[in-house]
Amino acid sequence: MKHCPMCGYSEISGEQWRDVENTNGLYRVSSFGRVVSYTQRKNGYMKQAVVGSHGYPVVSIKWADGTSQVRPVHTLVADAFLGPRPSGYFVNHKDGSKLNSALSNLEYSTPSQNTQHAVDTGLMRSGERSWNAKVTIEIAKQIRSSDLPTRQLARKFGISISTVHDVQKRRTWRHVAPKQLISATERDAL
Repeated sequence: MKHCPMCGYSEISGEQWRDVENTNGLYRVSSFGRVVSYTQRKNGYMKQAVVGSHGYPVVSIKWADGTSQVRPVHTLVADAFLGPRPSGYFVNHKDGSKLNSALSNLEYSTPSQNTQHAVDTGLMRSGERSWNAKVTIEIAKQIRSSDLPTRQLARKFGISISTVHDVQKRRTWRHVAPKQLISATERDAL
């Protein structure tokens, strides 16, 4: 790391810088998620990101049209280095950390890919890890394998009829693959 006394920040080896679009060159963003402003000093100063209400580092940007806006740093990095975001896509943090806005940690993803990534990395709890789970994986297997009427299954497991129906129709517990269902021998024991 090399310190730049004129600009007030240290340069990091391998760090790349790009202009933030629509700011008339007054802001630059780095591949490591740092933002420099040239609004008050010609040599620039490092903007201090703060953690916003959604948990992402944010900075205030003054646009070319004179308006100001608070923007998440990861979106500035993605816009500058990954190019325009496809319509309907999200900026996904590969490591799951909202605080890591480095280019190497960012990618564009569809809403379903983003949700699946959150489930896979444990950011979004599903199944019995969910705080409001009423069913365990074993109960889900038994419900799917049973020939009993829905109402009887609901009574047996102490859950609502709609919960049983959702498990049967795969609206919930989709991650329980068919091969995970209980065997015929286990079903007969029900």
